[in-house]
Amino acid sequence: KEEEEEHRKVKPVGWVQLFRYASRRDGIFMVLGTLCSIGHGALMPLFTIFLGDIINVFSDFGTSGSPVIPEQGQMIKDALVAGVRRAAVKLIILAVAAGVLAFGQVYFWMRSAQKQGNRIRERYIQSVFAQEMGWFDQIDSGELTTRVAGDVDLIQAGMGDKVASALQFTTTFFTGFIIGFVFGWKMTLIIFAATPVLAIAGVVFGKMIAETTGEGQGHYAEAGAVADEVLGMIRIVTAFGGRERELARYDTKLDKAYRAGVRKAGAMGMAMGFMFMVIFFVYALAFYVGNRLVSSGEMMPGSVLTVF
Repeated sequence: KEEEEEHRKVKPVGWVQLFRYASRRDGIFMVLGTLCSIGHGALMPLFTIFLGDIINVFSDFGTSGSPVIPEQGQMIKDALVAGVRRAAVKLIILAVAAGVLAFGQVYFWMRSAQKQGNRIRERYIQSVFAQEMGWFDQIDSGELTTRVAGDVDLIQAGMGDKVASALQFTTTFFTGFIIGFVFGWKMTLIIFAATPVLAIAGVVFGKMIAETTGEGQGHYAEAGAVADEVLGMIRIVTAFGGRERELARYDTKLDKAYRAGVRKAGAMGMAMGFMFMVIFFVYALAFYVGNRLVSSGEMMPGSVLTVF
């Protein structure tokens, strides 16, 4: 069992090495996808600025008081309509840009990942064919097919839209903090206090999820090897009455994969629950502090929403 566990544990490669099969064209696609991801990530913080402007317009309208003359009331209403119109035009432009950039980030990264995934499959098969005969005695043929079908899909997913999402959210993170410090540095510092807690939790739970995912893939590969072996010799297995024994062997492998999946689900559930708990605690603290800053005249109501 210890030898099997050691065989299942594969040393992870570096993030840069993951793209060593990329061609020049793939590199161009990844650069374009990166630019689209960065642009898309910067749009959400910009959206909060425009939304804050709308809040400020309504706030000014609400605090303007009752007009003394009808002409004054009409001027206030016209100013409100003009302010909302300007913000609406900005949001429309933002929406169009978001649609184009979101399409670009997913399209370019996933197309590049698909091509690289195909190259990895080709290199895998070439490497298998180049092995000596003694190597095949130590490896189940069913495991080889399961690995090339399942593991490469995971690698390809890690090189596709997940990279685009990571770049997008990283850009949103840094752009958001820059805008936050510009519009309200006191409130931003308070929100920033929760960042280390979320980062540590993300690292811990991410490691747990990665370990359980690798373990589950290993057990599914073993189950696939058993199924391939039995189906390839189904007449012999049936003739010697070995169906129940082979079925029990297959169920054992699936049960191990199921247990790994349960642990993965538990880790993901704890990660999501803990992170959202911290986020809602930050919500409460931020609105409380924002209310104090607005009351003291240090911030506008729209700036509170923009910073948050």
